[in-house]
Amino acid sequence: QAGLKLYASLIFYSLTIDNILNIIVLLILASVAIYSGKETIKSSQMTRFTAELKIMQTEVNEIYQKYKNGDTISIDGVSYGGTESTSMLNLGDEITGSLQTRANSIGEQINETITKDGGYRYWSEDLIKNLGIEGVEQSFFVNLEKRSIVSYEGIEQDGETYYTLNQLPKGLYNVEYKDNNTGNSMFNISCSRIQNQKWRINLTDIKYDNGDIDKWEVRYQLEGSGYWNSSEDLNFVVDVPGNYIVKITNGKIESNEEKITVTYSNQPDILSGMTKIMYQEPTDTRNGEIIKQGENGFEENNWYNYGPQEENRRWANAMTKDGSMWVWIPRFAYKITSQPTYKEDGTTDGAGTIDVKFLVGTTDQYYDDKGNLQTAKRVTSLEQKAETTQDYYVHPAFTDESSIKFINGGWDKELTGIWVAKYEMSYSNATADDMGSGTTFKSVPNVQSARSITIGDMFTNSQNYDTKKQSHLMKNSEWGAVAYLAHSQYGRNGKEIAVNKNSIYITGYGEGTNDTYETANGIKASTTGNIYGIYDMSGGSWEYVAGYISNGNDSLSNGSTMVNGNTSKNVEAYKDKSSKYVTVYPFSESDSNTSNYTEYKDKQYRYGDAILETSTRGSGTTSWFSDSSSFPYTSYSFFLRGGYYDTGSNAGLFCFGDGSGNRYLNSSFRVALPGE
Repeated sequence: QAGLKLYASLIFYSLTIDNILNIIVLLILASVAIYSGKETIKSSQMTRFTAELKIMQTEVNEIYQKYKNGDTISIDGVSYGGTESTSMLNLGDEITGSLQTRANSIGEQINETITKDGGYRYWSEDLIKNLGIEGVEQSFFVNLEKRSIVSYEGIEQDGETYYTLNQLPKGLYNVEYKDNNTGNSMFNISCSRIQNQKWRINLTDIKYDNGDIDKWEVRYQLEGSGYWNSSEDLNFVVDVPGNYIVKITNGKIESNEEKITVTYSNQPDILSGMTKIMYQEPTDTRNGEIIKQGENGFEENNWYNYGPQEENRRWANAMTKDGSMWVWIPRFAYKITSQPTYKEDGTTDGAGTIDVKFLVGTTDQYYDDKGNLQTAKRVTSLEQKAETTQDYYVHPAFTDESSIKFINGGWDKELTGIWVAKYEMSYSNATADDMGSGTTFKSVPNVQSARSITIGDMFTNSQNYDTKKQSHLMKNSEWGAVAYLAHSQYGRNGKEIAVNKNSIYITGYGEGTNDTYETANGIKASTTGNIYGIYDMSGGSWEYVAGYISNGNDSLSNGSTMVNGNTSKNVEAYKDKSSKYVTVYPFSESDSNTSNYTEYKDKQYRYGDAILETSTRGSGTTSWFSDSSSFPYTSYSFFLRGGYYDTGSNAGLFCFGDGSGNRYLNSSFRVALPGE
């Protein structure tokens, strides 16, 4: 009996243990199911929250674009946008009372605080539905101008509350990261123009030290703005010029910040008969090629770019019906930001620095590095000195100087820019073996430049090139405009251009025997260091420009059409004898090149011509880069620029010389056309 009781107890004990184990297992499974269910719900809620934020961000971006385009939208009979409607920036309710209290609460938890940045308005669910936005069931604080959205309610997960896309955990993208180190990711950054005032910034070649990451968030801000924008793509579009700070993030991984400059410049004024052209760039194994508008490979949005990055220094090129090539110089202001160290004899081996700001339309306004509009100075009287080492001044080549008698080489109206011949002029029938002859000229590469012509005939032929376009012999002011832009961050960025050393004056050459304009070495002789620049401004032939001193010398008769009867000695002629086509300079009674330069310097009226601001004396090699300096005097009353092939290292953008205006085998010329 005792044995039976023991056996029964063992059976009961065994059953009890099994049941207990089963119950424990069931409880574990139940808790797992409950936990998984909760996690599934949380994940679903987060996914929906994220989707709604993305929908709202897309819709706000589109409404912002309508606002920028001047379009209108209508809500409950009220029109927003356009010129005669309520601003789209007023969409939604002002943040006051309880809304302000809520905004303050959210503002403590996010980087872009609603209360700090300002400009936010409350978009209710009803407003969002009235806007036709589907798939969104929450309200937002929205700053339309900054395209910034902040969820009113937010979402809580693991003890954190999230309100913006920027804050969301990157686990949503199934991205695993290995550590929290910063600065381990690197990328290349570039900018391309997609419309006249719209640019795309691209990030490429992202590298990360600790492995592959398949999803990066791009964050960017206009320098000084104080707030970050975000993009889930590796490119983004901006429409405000300035310096942009860019970085990439993934969770707590954050790259170093890179900076890129977005530049505004006036779009080229395509004159009648002009065709836009771009190029296939040369390489070490292939020459460059011209691509005309309408041909395969021509891209309207890549036709030109005046960015400071080396790959973006593509000045606009065009071709006229005769085959002549032209380069657009947009209206700009400039500042001489430094001077080189000069030796006791006035020479220097280096050059100063020039900063350029492109101007808006025909105004004197420019965008600073923070995207704010600033106003450049200008000379408005005969006695005013341009302090170009202290402030930005509108370059005189683009200004209406009719009220101050064209003293600095200005025009009779405000210009958005000028077209400059890409090469020295040549006779229309010229070849590489023969200079040719005749009365018609063009600007093309790989032929001999037109020489042995008096400056008077150069002046006349330049005006006859196209009277409707007001073509004219290039002036010192226009030479200076090209030189300053070429030396600035939008050209060679302080580097000296190569000399055209072709001994038979073939246009578009570099320093070597076979360095034609379309070769990898030939482009070093252009103002941009690539095929899009202007050639022959260093070496090749000397170039006469439309400038002289009225010293009464007989040599003035060589430029009779340009001087227009002003052949007698007239030391005051510089005050009232200039025109939009020709500039008269001061000279001294002793009439030497050094004394005339000193007289010019003492008057201190002139600026922008790459003479006074970029040299120390009127004789020797005292210009930047030790370029030749010889101010007109006695029987050499006219200005020459650039040097010729045999001037060697003393040729260059800042080289100026004197000439009698007679026929010289080593002297040519260049034509300019005003834009609108």
